[in-house]
Amino acid sequence: MAAAVMIERQVLEEYALEALDELRSLLVVSASLKNAAQQYQNQGVGTRIRTAQRRRWRAIQYASSTYRRTRKTLMSLGMDKNDTQLRELTRPDVHAFVVLPSNQQLGDSRKHVSWIWENLDFAARQKGGVAEYCIDAYRVHWLKSHALSLRWQEEVLLLRAEMRRTVRYFKFYEMDWTKRAAAAEAVRDNARMAYARKQAYRYTRLLEGCEDHFAGKEGVNVAELCQEVVERKHAVAR
Repeated sequence: MAAAVMIERQVLEEYALEALDELRSLLVVSASLKNAAQQYQNQGVGTRIRTAQRRRWRAIQYASSTYRRTRKTLMSLGMDKNDTQLRELTRPDVHAFVVLPSNQQLGDSRKHVSWIWENLDFAARQKGGVAEYCIDAYRVHWLKSHALSLRWQEEVLLLRAEMRRTVRYFKFYEMDWTKRAAAAEAVRDNARMAYARKQAYRYTRLLEGCEDHFAGKEGVNVAELCQEVVERKHAVAR
């Protein structure tokens, strides 16, 4: 019985992968038809293209449903729901990646690329002009994804630098106002002393907020950054 289940799983896995390949191909072709519809002004040509688009869209829905049904059957046969190759296909996942800059919309760069485009081996299995288009689209997709990855890596570096700068700023002014309070206390200027202590306490609370919000953030150790500011201030004082 176990052997029969294993054989059925292998067959269904291949069927699910074929459904994914079909879905990817249909999405690529649908995107090309959409681009063509925007380029042609002739009403007759535009009508034929839109009709082809509707047929492709129905085929996309069918391929999506086929994949979901097959995956559900595989899960009932013991497949892990967190399988990395056959993941859950949600509605937002069923979309073509943007190839032409003219089709890019505001906010696209902040969206995650659908997981179905992480594996584009299907492009090599296409025939004729579809294969050439898929391969070209694959190259553009890779370059855009790579650029997006570099952008977010840079964003992470900038955010970490900003967090470190914030901690240093708060610690510097905490020490500065504490020093002013001590100087005012030495000359018995109670008003200035009270104001300076109030400001120092304000920065102390801000530092406490940094400790709460930056806890566990890689490259941002609040205690070490505060100690660094203290040592630099002492070095300047000498």
